[in-house]
Amino acid sequence: MNGLVRSCRAIHTYYQPIQEVLGQKLFAHESLARWRTSQGVLMANEVIQFGLELGISQELNVHLWEYAVRNSPANRISINASPLDITEQLSDLFALLEYAQGTKKVLIIEVAQPPNRNSEQERLSRAIARLRKAGALVWTTDRSFSV
Repeated sequence: MNGLVRSCRAIHTYYQPIQEVLGQKLFAHESLARWRTSQGVLMANEVIQFGLELGISQELNVHLWEYAVRNSPANRISINASPLDITEQLSDLFALLEYAQGTKKVLIIEVAQPPNRNSEQERLSRAIARLRKAGALVWTTDRSFSV
């Protein structure tokens, strides 16, 4: 792993509860990456931009996903992934899923945006089908597309 990624101690994972609508029971925790700076807290899109600018976005994703799953107080943990994350980092997601299952956790993958092109939709759908078959829960948070 890139030493820069490991040294990003200012990037923290927060856990937002996801509650069932009817029963108001805790369903899962969603992991949210935030970066504390002297100017305040940077939100996820700014953390993502940081990773892209430095060319470490994939390693940063894996670092944040692993941290979230390993340290979640819940047995269901939700991570966010873009269509590109899912198709380009599928082996990382399978390793994460295997770890989660080994520790009796359920991995939920939220796809927060649609694919950039229709040609990517089929590749994304195949990757998601494989993740679901292996036991991951995968859903979208954008109603403009479905998986």
